[in-house]
Amino acid sequence: MLNSSVMVSRAGIELSLGAVSGDLGKLLAHCMKSCIDRQITGALVWDSGYFLTVLEGEPVELDAFTGSLRTDHRFGELRALESVPVEGREYLSWAVGAVRPESTPSLLVKKLQTLVPTAAEVRAYVRTSIQNGVLAETPPLVVRAV
Repeated sequence: MLNSSVMVSRAGIELSLGAVSGDLGKLLAHCMKSCIDRQITGALVWDSGYFLTVLEGEPVELDAFTGSLRTDHRFGELRALESVPVEGREYLSWAVGAVRPESTPSLLVKKLQTLVPTAAEVRAYVRTSIQNGVLAETPPLVVRAV
């Protein structure tokens, strides 16, 4: 059985593109390795000080990964919006993208600052962001997605 999880969190580190050579790069490398080791697919996007994440994988692997995020100071105010069983994967790999890292927040992030967006809103935003440009991506971790 597979699960899909949607999470949002406030970043506890600098998120400019220049930060990729520092703490942000270390975080992304750690997440990428963990996702490869655990066969977790999905995407992480950052926008105006927030991480928006969609993950897919075996429930025990997702629980272990999200547990490590909860104790990581780089992910502040982590909120799980959804964790549900799914028939198949939407993603073949784990990818990272950035949207407006140093400019005006998107409408979704503005909503996040005052309300909690729905899992469907975050899911659609992450998917669109990754389709518009990926900064890093694992090799395919699964043969086929839905």
